Amino acid sequence: MKHLHWIFALFIPSVCFAQGELPFYYEQNLPLYGHPSGAEEFYYEYHTQAKAHYYSHHMAYDPQGRIKTHVKTNVGLLDSIPLTFQDIIDLRPITITNSFDYDLQDRLAHFVRQRYQEEVGTFQQDEIWKYDDFGMLAQHLFLEVNGTDTLVKNPSMKRVIYRDAFQKVLKIEKYAYSFTDKGLVLTESASFGYAGGVIDTISIFQISNEGQSLKEKRYGLAFYLYNDRNTDSLLLVSYTSKDAAGGLTQHGMAYDNSGRILHHQINDSTGANITQTNWKYDTLKITESTDGHYRLEVYTDETGYERYREEFENDHSLAVPADLNTRTLKNGRIEHALLEIWDPVTLFYRKDTEYFYSYDDVTALPPTYSSTKRIQVYPNPSTGTIHLPDISDIERLELVSAEGRTEALPLALTLELDVPKGIYLLRMAMKDQSIQVKKLIVE
Repeated sequence: MKHLHWIFALFIPSVCFAQGELPFYYEQNLPLYGHPSGAEEFYYEYHTQAKAHYYSHHMAYDPQGRIKTHVKTNVGLLDSIPLTFQDIIDLRPITITNSFDYDLQDRLAHFVRQRYQEEVGTFQQDEIWKYDDFGMLAQHLFLEVNGTDTLVKNPSMKRVIYRDAFQKVLKIEKYAYSFTDKGLVLTESASFGYAGGVIDTISIFQISNEGQSLKEKRYGLAFYLYNDRNTDSLLLVSYTSKDAAGGLTQHGMAYDNSGRILHHQINDSTGANITQTNWKYDTLKITESTDGHYRLEVYTDETGYERYREEFENDHSLAVPADLNTRTLKNGRIEHALLEIWDPVTLFYRKDTEYFYSYDDVTALPPTYSSTKRIQVYPNPSTGTIHLPDISDIERLELVSAEGRTEALPLALTLELDVPKGIYLLRMAMKDQSIQVKKLIVE
């Protein structure tokens, strides 16, 4: 029942690093809040809780404060590993180098994970993101590189997007990885029908060796957010769904001012309720409730990172959270992080991985990493009129289109954007030499 506010899950864009998500091949448990220059990683043996210094991390950032390289290595550390670990770890030293490249719209475009281990050699994994001129994801490739050989791996995908003369989306063909063909094959297609120049139907088809078959058709569409040039950003408030067997369901959604889903209700063709899900967003907690019986609670820390989650059925816990993340911050910098795993036998958490962070004046605060308070822009989405509550720290304003065109804006508390509907970036050059970037949606 999760994420039903997207028009269909099959065409959701993949990870977007600029929005806080991580590449698939990247270190998932190492937070870098505050731009640390280094971190020391310790492992705990599950039963004895013996502690071993197992990795060192070294990070570098680009002038925009984005992670550029991250080297993880245990060279020189393995000689001091306690005997408790000797039978459960590989004693051949490893160095993993992670590299990041970004496009002009501040999106992660290429990620490389290169792993070198003594007696084994080099192993490389790449991720590549490509977008069309309107910001729609066209490719997300997972690659294994071995010398001159490059293999496309699961879950790689690409989309071929067909448009009319006005650049409105007509059809999206999705190619997914096939284990049989060892490559990308056409698996799904979505067609967009128009009435009066506005999308009025979305038909999703399954593609197989037997041909094309209708999976779902959506019609009677009403929009919270409309963009026919970038249909990834569509948000529906209601629609009728017809499945392959001809069954009908009615869907209704509601959102908050940030575009987050608040409510999704599904009724049958008679109007009787089938299921209903509600979301509540607190400062450090997100609650998802379905039909008054099921509840998912996700807890975050002040950095927005998930600490733990728990599921309930009729207010009874279904399972204890699988892990617990605890982070210590000081002055906007992360100082310490600990991952603990729940032991269902002893009913206690056991320490698993621990990080201690270090900083230097160069990498901790790059020249364009802002120490100024973050500037909020509202409303967003808007019809073109936006407000800035404070411009005293701003030196220059620029609007960047999805095509990369840049327009200088006057420095004012209220801005009138005379631009077509779409997605833009508001680039704010601050007086402390930092850069702040906000994504704007003009309806």
